[in-house]
Amino acid sequence: MATVFQRCKTDKRNKNYPCEKVRCGHDWTVRFREPGGRTGRQREESFPKKTQAEAHGNKMESDKDQGVFIDPSAGLGPGDPMFTREDGWSLSGAVYCGTWREARKAVLAAHEIDSPLGESVSDLRDARISTWLSGHRTALDVIVIAERVRVSALSLARRFPHCFQASGQVANGLIEPPSPRTIWRANPRALLGIRSSASIRGLTTDLTVLSPKATGVGASRSPRPWPLTPLS
Repeated sequence: MATVFQRCKTDKRNKNYPCEKVRCGHDWTVRFREPGGRTGRQREESFPKKTQAEAHGNKMESDKDQGVFIDPSAGLGPGDPMFTREDGWSLSGAVYCGTWREARKAVLAAHEIDSPLGESVSDLRDARISTWLSGHRTALDVIVIAERVRVSALSLARRFPHCFQASGQVANGLIEPPSPRTIWRANPRALLGIRSSASIRGLTTDLTVLSPKATGVGASRSPRPWPLTPLS
């Protein structure tokens, strides 16, 4: 998570240290990591106001979760072409499509080349992630996959909820299934079984759709639609 602070109050090397004023007017610094988890490079940027620093930190974390993080030092911005000709101009659509088709031929089977799986990079990436998640067995597997694709485990659950549906059992028995009362107030965090922000054991649940038999609710009582709060 991004951290916001003032160097004038924390850094002894700062010329304004120690600053004891509550509203001193000095810059606010936001510290965050590039994609890659703990191995990602740590970056810092300063802003005149705390709200600006917090907004930038939240955007960086959101971009990492969505897989659209752009390194500010790379000189790129949203909408900039990633592949250009030697003279700097953008590649034509025909050249790009031809290059992308040759790349698909190199890694896909013959029957997959013209399938939706290979239409775009994002489709291919999502298909790969979905395959990995469908074969997961433990919470550690999910965390490893999240690290591999450089997003959070909670983001994976929101983006690929269908991959976490199981046969009605809580994985590994590490957490108790939710009570019938909890089901009626379901939300993404409840689906993951996370009781607090510090709890990671909840990721072992498979987002099970509990049946009346599994929850102990009588068969004559039909449960309300599940989930009440959709994952988005």
